[in-house]
Amino acid sequence: MSELLNILQNKHNVKITFTEDDFFNPEFKIKFALDAYPNYAERSMTHIINFFRQAAAIENKFKKDLALFSFNEFKMLFEENNWVSQVTVYNRSTIVRRYMRWYRANRLKKWAEVDINNTINEINIKVLDDSKLSETDWFISLDEIKSEINVLIENLGGEDTHKYEGVIADIYLAWYGVSIEEVVQIKKSDVSITSNIITLPLSNKTIEVDEGVMNHIREYKLSDGYITSRSDREGDVNMSYRESQYLFRSNKNEQLIGSNLRVYLSNFTKYYAEFGGKKNFRHDKIMESGKFLQIVEYEKEYGKLGSGDRDIFEEVFGEVYISDNVYSMNKFYFAFKEYQRFKKYYYENN
Repeated sequence: MSELLNILQNKHNVKITFTEDDFFNPEFKIKFALDAYPNYAERSMTHIINFFRQAAAIENKFKKDLALFSFNEFKMLFEENNWVSQVTVYNRSTIVRRYMRWYRANRLKKWAEVDINNTINEINIKVLDDSKLSETDWFISLDEIKSEINVLIENLGGEDTHKYEGVIADIYLAWYGVSIEEVVQIKKSDVSITSNIITLPLSNKTIEVDEGVMNHIREYKLSDGYITSRSDREGDVNMSYRESQYLFRSNKNEQLIGSNLRVYLSNFTKYYAEFGGKKNFRHDKIMESGKFLQIVEYEKEYGKLGSGDRDIFEEVFGEVYISDNVYSMNKFYFAFKEYQRFKKYYYENN
């Protein structure tokens, strides 16, 4: 088993830490990942691994491999993990179907009981309860974001809060609509020392941010690192940032990449949840929240928007929705539908 784990970690350059205890039927899951995704890069393979790690809690609850799940068990799996949006349902169910076919083809334990048609193929957004998703994934104001961040910061005790200054800066920038790809390209010189303006290097635009947000980002810009404790060492360890022109850096990297920040956000969410936090800090959903709020404010002033008002969504999202392009229009209709859900959540909480 350890040999399979080493192959997976080394062949695909997977950087996250995991053990066979993270999986239900770990040998099946690791063999499947190696067989079904032989050419996957690190980020994509990490996604597959994390899927099975998340699924393990429900598998352990029912004491059965997900390949043998019933429709109701799959329904619980998706709802408990908040896999209830159209994109997430498609993505996760695709992995499940592929795994079930592999499981059956390899004639594993009770393979004849695998039933794709009457189980996973029946899972779609119409049968799933998405009420939890709005509560966990969206924010209705910058004040709410600051309040949720403080759930963690105020419970750290003697721990150095500078440990989280980078991930908090990313959360703030996501709220102001900055993509994760652009966030990692921001240089220290792009952060003004005299105003609340930040220059965005890829889009060649500027954004003006809240004074409190700017103060935090400036402090992060000037920070040398943070103090932390390590389980493999006695005493505190000084984690000094690398010398770098980039705002987002670490003790190992002069410039972070998007996958680094996604891992930091995931870890931040898990630690914050230990103190009762209910939100899921995901860059794309925070960014989406800020953009949807702009549309809410537009509707307050100019009236309700319909599915024909693509130009407003194009302006806010910085995209062009092409009428005769099916993919492009599906993307717009999905955004419009998600906005309706956000708006309902927004007004329920105001």
